[in-house]
Amino acid sequence: MKLRIYNKHPLRFASVPLFSISKRKNNAASHALVHPGKPIILKIKLMIVLLMLYNGVSSQTEWAPVGAKWHYSRNEGTMPTNEGYVLYESVKDTLIQEKTVRLISKTYYHSNGIDVSDLGNEYMYQENNKVFYLKNDQFFTLYDFNARAGDSWTIYGNDNLGDFCNYDPLGEIVVDSVKNITINDKELKLLYTSPAASSNWGFNDVIIEQVGCLTHMLPQALECVLDIPSHLGPLRCYSDSFLGNYKSTRWDKSEYNCDALFNYTAVTDREDSRIRYFPNPVEDYLNLQFPDARAHGDVQVEIRNINGSLLKTGHTAKRLFVGNLPSGVYYVTITTSEERSSFKFIKK
Repeated sequence: MKLRIYNKHPLRFASVPLFSISKRKNNAASHALVHPGKPIILKIKLMIVLLMLYNGVSSQTEWAPVGAKWHYSRNEGTMPTNEGYVLYESVKDTLIQEKTVRLISKTYYHSNGIDVSDLGNEYMYQENNKVFYLKNDQFFTLYDFNARAGDSWTIYGNDNLGDFCNYDPLGEIVVDSVKNITINDKELKLLYTSPAASSNWGFNDVIIEQVGCLTHMLPQALECVLDIPSHLGPLRCYSDSFLGNYKSTRWDKSEYNCDALFNYTAVTDREDSRIRYFPNPVEDYLNLQFPDARAHGDVQVEIRNINGSLLKTGHTAKRLFVGNLPSGVYYVTITTSEERSSFKFIKK
């Protein structure tokens, strides 16, 4: 955020002389003695105080300045998981319930690179270092950056998992601790929170001032059953004109651009498969065969477990050493100049 100071009412000085003149007589003649006048000194002191106060207010971070963008991953399907993203973007100011709020659009970019879905808007505003959001025609506290350890506030949850679990939309957040973090030379607050004992809603990660929760901006429902995955998050990137660009460490593909799409094409052992792998199951080396045109090209290989955690990366066109992996099922993702594909193998 670039700080621009517009002075609609320039300070005007009264017609007070910079110096007052007093005269006193000595034995020979009158000499003019010059000394600073008290009125102008008081004015200068007042100006200094006002400028200090103004700078203190202006240095506060602004939530969702127009142009701010959040990129969140959005998983599609099961392993291997395709991954699109949802873009939150602060678009403009609007008036709701006599409050000036930011309109934040939500757009879902599907992993196939073709489909785009409009997910509606969020409406938020900041006041006294608190962020409020509109839910059910009422503004609730989303983040309180004045909070200290032990403080709490009421949140409103609304997502598909909460609907499935039939949760009461009202929940409560408790602050566990408050720390500081420096991003791009800006010192920001870091909130660690937990849902209250009676709350079904919370934030699944830390909350950074200016950025929000690193999982998702809005409260998430606590899982009522274990086999329902969370499809949205984590935060990939955040950017605005004040903080600059911030790439989250929570995203396990942070080497890619913020708007990257991941669409995996399954590879089989058919004779006409473009990429072949053997043996399967495997004990030590997994061999790969590519079409001749790509045999010597740049090939990036990733190995993940069934939870999607990245275990190994490398550049090869012939074989992968997997002998040090525990027995189980794994997924290989191969990226070439032509395509990105994935297959699974069994480690003995």
